[in-house]
Amino acid sequence: MTAGIIAEFNPFHNGHKYILQEAKKRSKCDYMIVALSGDFVQRGAPAIVDKAIRTKAALLNGADMVVQLPVLLSTATAEEFALGGVSLLHEAGVDILCFGCETEDLDTLTKLARFFLDETPGYQRLLKKHLKEGKSFPAARALSAVECLNDPYIEDILDGPNNILAIEYIKAILKLGIDMKVCPIKRTKVGHHSLTMRDNYASATALRKSILSTDYANDKFIMHTKTKILFKALRAYIPKNVKKDLVNEIYEHPPITEDDMTLLLKYRLLGLKDAGVADYLDGSVDLSNRIYKNMDNFTSITEFCTLLNTKESTYARLSRLMMHIILGIKDSHMKAFKENPVPYVRVLGFRRDSSILLGNLKQNTHVPVITSVKESEPMLSGIMLEMLKLDVYARQIYLTVSNQKNKESESLKNDYSLPMTII
Repeated sequence: MTAGIIAEFNPFHNGHKYILQEAKKRSKCDYMIVALSGDFVQRGAPAIVDKAIRTKAALLNGADMVVQLPVLLSTATAEEFALGGVSLLHEAGVDILCFGCETEDLDTLTKLARFFLDETPGYQRLLKKHLKEGKSFPAARALSAVECLNDPYIEDILDGPNNILAIEYIKAILKLGIDMKVCPIKRTKVGHHSLTMRDNYASATALRKSILSTDYANDKFIMHTKTKILFKALRAYIPKNVKKDLVNEIYEHPPITEDDMTLLLKYRLLGLKDAGVADYLDGSVDLSNRIYKNMDNFTSITEFCTLLNTKESTYARLSRLMMHIILGIKDSHMKAFKENPVPYVRVLGFRRDSSILLGNLKQNTHVPVITSVKESEPMLSGIMLEMLKLDVYARQIYLTVSNQKNKESESLKNDYSLPMTII
């Protein structure tokens, strides 16, 4: 049996190790495959740590193989992110999907997945009513579900960000009509967005805040060496076998953020002024008009998203849209994906003692298996090639911004020269 997890590991921490190991124990699986976001993540931002480091961390702590979630899906809505991840893992031969969430009440999660999959006329009427009343989409969605199902407990379930993803995972399985079991695993110690660090556990949000608040330039300059201040700050929350790689990588290539891409976005927006950006994924005519109406107030991506933020157009949607504009990801790409859910399976790494997985994958999958972008690209065409080119372009954008910010560091490898991670 093969289990699977859909993840960002941005960055990898003790909570992720717990989920991986608990998933292996509960599923009693022979192998574990992780579908990992590559260079950009779902909140509409570049990954804080290079995907090669995150791949190695996963392989050292329970994963047997890591495959890349295409950038079209890694930066999509929760529904599309889940559909893409489930489709990819199913194609990779996964029998049981494991995920971290705030509850292990599988009956209620499944009940809600079926409810949101059907979206009855009564639910749609209530949703429109609450949106007109000025409620945000998540709040209106939760309230409408509570009223339709007459169950106040549902509101607590829908208040958990990982529960919402869990529901989308189950919904994707139902929508695809595939035979894939699910195994919810309750998060331990700290919540998804919690800034509290305790008992050797911290959320990725808290760790990113700590990482981004470190003054790498002065740390190196004053001490004439890498003092590893960050190592001391994070050592309780990162698995021992990951710490050295993670900290060295962050000091060698200090992380980039969406605001490091501000000039790229402004360049794209100026060039697209006549056409507008309504056809980009997460865009609309109204959003396009508001973006160009407020261009004189554009100083950074985060400030621009805050300025444009409304109950109808949340910060998360705006952040994803800005990244889609930079990366050239349009609605047409998502429509093509939904017609051909898995264009290929790209392997980022695997364990030598689990190499049978790679052989099984090549023998049983219905789509190309990519272990080398350079060798595979000439053999692809149509949507397969288009999706791969989006990934390659996203990687090049990531490298360009990173290399510009970290001129004294050795450049990261592009997708043509980045080798698989094998341990």
